Amino acid sequence: MKLAVLGGAALVCAATAVVVAQGQATAPQVQTVIGCVKGEGTTQSPWILAGVVIPPPAAAPAGRGGGRGAGGGAGRGAGAPGGAPAGGAAPLPPAPPPPPPPPPPPPPPIDLKIMGLDMGPWRGGRTQVEGVMGAAGTPREFRANTARSVYGTCANN
Repeated sequence: MKLAVLGGAALVCAATAVVVAQGQATAPQVQTVIGCVKGEGTTQSPWILAGVVIPPPAAAPAGRGGGRGAGGGAGRGAGAPGGAPAGGAAPLPPAPPPPPPPPPPPPPPIDLKIMGLDMGPWRGGRTQVEGVMGAAGTPREFRANTARSVYGTCANN
């Protein structure tokens, strides 16, 4: 009887974990983008957030190093016959590791078609918009939730 109850509880927990994992996989990811607002919000001239640079996904952190590289013996002995003299020069320090590679260049700026928010108050200004990226297209759609002005200027409004 105890085994049946325990098995039933484990089954319910596993089913709940699967449902939660599926729900997280399909949930859209909210992004924050910055660009210059152009357009008039009409079908012929929709709201466009111009000059947006979408950073590539962060790379996974590199694995841990190979250890701390503990030094050899303490060097308190008289040395092996025929080896370096006991009072000789100090050993050279290990070579420094090579510098990390430079980061990749940023992706080219794109224009986003803003959907779901009247961008009239921000027209011609640099604006930070938070929302969900839509389907790829020309220009790519961005379903906006919030917007706010940010410091900066826009050329060629």
